[in-house]
Amino acid sequence: MIAVTGIASLDIPAALAAARRRIVLHAAIYGNFADSPTHAAALETALSHPDFGGLDVVSIRPETEGRAMRDFLDALREGWTPEAMAEHVARSREFLHGLARRHPGRVRLYETARPGLFPALIIDDDIHFGHYARSPIPAPEGFWFHVHADVERLSAWLRSGNIPPHATADERAALRIVSECLRAMDESAPATREDISA
Repeated sequence: MIAVTGIASLDIPAALAAARRRIVLHAAIYGNFADSPTHAAALETALSHPDFGGLDVVSIRPETEGRAMRDFLDALREGWTPEAMAEHVARSREFLHGLARRHPGRVRLYETARPGLFPALIIDDDIHFGHYARSPIPAPEGFWFHVHADVERLSAWLRSGNIPPHATADERAALRIVSECLRAMDESAPATREDISA
């Protein structure tokens, strides 16, 4: 496992552009991706590759209400006004829907009313994850971690409900991250064509 300070140290755009099997994004809001031509171009590169398997994205349902969601959004960007957060969420949604319109069948969007426990990105067999905190310093500037794991095998174990007793400590630890992403997708509402084209 590699630990770094700030997600920029992981060079996520290069990893995204090189992806061939899968990208899973589980980070609630993607306004930073929408505002970054480098990240947007990297996703377009991956999605345009003929052998690319697909992009799965879990995001916050914009109309979600309640104290828990307000607390979560405040942890994402402490001190932001509700209007600034709503604009950030709207930009994120439009960015994701644009990807889905340009790459039908390759982009699967899931919207949830339940915030994730931590931000995670799975790119082929590389797992990147950070943490949320009630802090004036946003998650992208926090500590981030990178592990390499056989994501396909871990996913198969989770889907079958059978985690082998011989699984290594590293596999079991990586499985926790993959499990969070798969559960978020399973428990979320997939965006419909009508949602995406609206």
